[in-house]
Amino acid sequence: MSIAKREQEKLLGVQLWVWEGASYIVTVLGVLAGLFAVYQYYDATEAQRSKETLAMIEIWETRAYAEAFDRLRERVIEFSASIPEAELALARKNVQAAENLRHSMYDHVLSGIGGQTDLDKVVYFFNRLGLCVKASLCSFKTSYIFFKDPLEGFMSNFASFIKAKQIQLPGYANGLILLEEEFSKN
Repeated sequence: MSIAKREQEKLLGVQLWVWEGASYIVTVLGVLAGLFAVYQYYDATEAQRSKETLAMIEIWETRAYAEAFDRLRERVIEFSASIPEAELALARKNVQAAENLRHSMYDHVLSGIGGQTDLDKVVYFFNRLGLCVKASLCSFKTSYIFFKDPLEGFMSNFASFIKAKQIQLPGYANGLILLEEEFSKN
């Protein structure tokens, strides 16, 4: 079709090339609207996840989970301060000595009044948080910012205890392990 003939064709009194240009503009606007809708959906979803994570933080702070964590930490610090330097030096060089020292720490921490209960509370909380993050109900980013250090500290002291308990009770602390794995990726 020649350019002169095309310029003469009209629809509703408007040249076809104007309609064609308008259709391109409408298409571009539609794509932009779709992208904006996806962005809004993602933003709203992440806001809901953050809200759920803030609820978990409130639970941590108001339902004695943080206190249980603090009591465990204090017992570990108390035990560590009581270890003679010679035993620490031996534990740094000898795997079996380190394992024996770790078991002594577990005995000291968990045999005290409420020690096992405190450990169970902290494991339960981190397990719940890990499952919440894994199911994308809680925000990974908010959880990571708030709970990365407490989880690392807890696992540095109790990872081998938890792994031994998982042998006895398959499925024990799976959410906690999932959370630790997700945090370690960052």
